[in-house]
Amino acid sequence: ERERMSNVSKDIVWSTVRNNHSYLVRRKNGATLSAEPGNLTNTHSFRASGLANDKTVDIELSEDGGVIVTKRATNPVKRQRPRKAYYSTRYNSNLHYKHAIRRIERQCRGYRSDQTSAARRRYTRLYDTSGIAKKTARTN
Repeated sequence: ERERMSNVSKDIVWSTVRNNHSYLVRRKNGATLSAEPGNLTNTHSFRASGLANDKTVDIELSEDGGVIVTKRATNPVKRQRPRKAYYSTRYNSNLHYKHAIRRIERQCRGYRSDQTSAARRRYTRLYDTSGIAKKTARTN
């Protein structure tokens, strides 16, 4: 049964998930957002969806200020096992901003190149709001 589910096309998954899923956020002004893991732009679209696409990239900050880049496994056998379906790469908190951007771009370039600029913007937003820039400016 599980092997048949892996053969479902992305379009069918998107048509099923499009109008109703737990990460869907509808605003009063008419904007429809989506907060699922793997959606870097938080927009509700097929291209940005972390649920419908086979390859997803997610970026988050660790507690100590490091970067965690999570990607979905491309191997269909690993995708069926929840523990092995995603793998993460962690970068230290002492990594300079520009070096972190380069490493994130390098991870996205070969995996999902259309999400490279979105990954860069997502890390920049997380970096600015976390206060890491202010902490490093004080120490220098």
